[in-house]
Amino acid sequence: MSSTACEPVRRLSPRLVLCLRAGCALFALGVLLSLCGPFTALDALGSVPDLCLLRRTFGAGCPGCGMGRSVASLCSLDLLGSLRYHPFGIVLVGFCVAGSFFPEGAARWGRPVALVSLVGILVFWLARMAGSA
Repeated sequence: MSSTACEPVRRLSPRLVLCLRAGCALFALGVLLSLCGPFTALDALGSVPDLCLLRRTFGAGCPGCGMGRSVASLCSLDLLGSLRYHPFGIVLVGFCVAGSFFPEGAARWGRPVALVSLVGILVFWLARMAGSA
């Protein structure tokens, strides 16, 4: 008998699945409003002050700077704009969508994907910092 046959099946908590599905619903609403409404999600973000404490204090952004605008660009179906703001916005949306539709699969591959994404975000941040210096 293999050792994997006796291991319990990992599952995402119902609360996390609900949060992922709510995130997908908000993303779908953003896409719908951007396509049918008089303004885009980026227009709404334009009036939001810069919330990054690193950028406000030191003038250089944090590893997540641009992620919100990246997701807002995806709401407008602007893939290139999303990549320009932060390439991991696409990964974030993809992870939320996949996790909400396939919660059992996400319980298995969620941690490795999150770890690889975190390392990627840090590498991207360091490259962005080196390019602005």
